[in-house]
Amino acid sequence: MAIIGAELIFNLSSKLGNVWKYLFIIPMIVPFTVSILIWGFIYNPYLGVLNQFLSIIGLGNFTLPWLGSSNTVLYAVALVGFPFMGTLQFLIILSSLQSIDSSILDASRIDGASILKRIFRIDLPLIMDKIILAIMLTVIGDFQAFTNFFILTGGGPGTSSLVPALYLYDAAFQRGALGYACTIGVILAIISLAIIFVIQKVEQKVTI
Repeated sequence: MAIIGAELIFNLSSKLGNVWKYLFIIPMIVPFTVSILIWGFIYNPYLGVLNQFLSIIGLGNFTLPWLGSSNTVLYAVALVGFPFMGTLQFLIILSSLQSIDSSILDASRIDGASILKRIFRIDLPLIMDKIILAIMLTVIGDFQAFTNFFILTGGGPGTSSLVPALYLYDAAFQRGALGYACTIGVILAIISLAIIFVIQKVEQKVTI
């Protein structure tokens, strides 16, 4: 989504592109905790916007306790942050597109390349290293997700949303098992490094 948003703005005129850039960035500077609390209100089983909307359009049978059911809780939390356009990733890709030599873009226009062809043949290959960086930041950030689960579910119902970072927190601060929590942290760090290693290997094959 960060790539799509950056490309949309990059292909607009400078004035219109700046307007849309600010419109994209302004919601991103809202504190993450506030966004999560808003989503908690959306998912509220009694007064939540989602269930109210389903009832209004005649789909009352589909109303659910989205965060209170083990069948839906992970999907509900996964949708938090829609449309999934991370601020840092968006800015990295947009700045990379803007740094492409204008002569290359002018040559593609003279050759009659369509916007889609230019995106896939010129833009993406030239900024592939920045795309890989954005992917790494996204994967590692999602793997270490904590705040949204801590605020919305606390790991529940039961342990159905007890993600690794929340499990570490529970071990350290709820049960006082500091040694065990440190072990979990080390394992998470090793897995994160392994993910980075795999992504870098994929990048090397893609860029060859």
